[in-house]
Amino acid sequence: MLQEQREGNFFTNKRFMKLCLDSLVFHVRQTLGWYASKVILDVGCGTGKYALNLKDLYHQYYGLEPFSVSAEFAVDQTVFPENAVLIQYNSTSNLPVNDDAADMMLLLASYDHIPNPESFMKDAYGKIKDGGYLLILCSNYNFWAKRLANKITGKKMFQHRDTHFRVHSPDSLINEIQSFVHLKAEYVNADFFFLPNVPKSINFLYFSINVMAFVNSLLKHIFSLLSIKDGGSGMIVVFKKDVAGK
Repeated sequence: MLQEQREGNFFTNKRFMKLCLDSLVFHVRQTLGWYASKVILDVGCGTGKYALNLKDLYHQYYGLEPFSVSAEFAVDQTVFPENAVLIQYNSTSNLPVNDDAADMMLLLASYDHIPNPESFMKDAYGKIKDGGYLLILCSNYNFWAKRLANKITGKKMFQHRDTHFRVHSPDSLINEIQSFVHLKAEYVNADFFFLPNVPKSINFLYFSINVMAFVNSLLKHIFSLLSIKDGGSGMIVVFKKDVAGK
């Protein structure tokens, strides 16, 4: 079963889910817009929704997914971009694409679900062109609400070990990736979404998307005034593969 299907009931309510996912898509699109990425390789592409969400930002999109995608969850083929391809592959084997294939590799909410990141990254590194990029979107364990809960309880909460092999802050993610392969961290953004995913028993607190958006903006402003960085619930990190010999 797809990770996104397993977490379908993870969010507080549909309003919070929409605001959160819309924010993620907006910031991934914004980030990709700064890079000339003709060929995108999206590993762990799920239902193919990002092929649709990012359709004007690439010339060719290849989505790789180790799980089968049911018609119930798959993107409607009548609106699926002609320059996008979804490929089911065996995650125990190397990625089924040629070396130097991608201008940009995407790991969107998939990196922390990879059981053996070192072997994966060493394979993935070869698929990225010299001068190309790797963009990772994942949860931020430095999220202010998680830090507060950890401090109050004296425990490491919210690691979701049933679905996540690891948790990361921006620094720990960069250190881990760079321990496997030679990639330079080019860009980090972990300051765009600040609302916690509260229990469903109090989901009435999130009664309006407009109110949530306002509170999120207010929290962002407050953390900025306090010079608190990397305090959001999600993070985007972009790495660059240097040109060979430079």
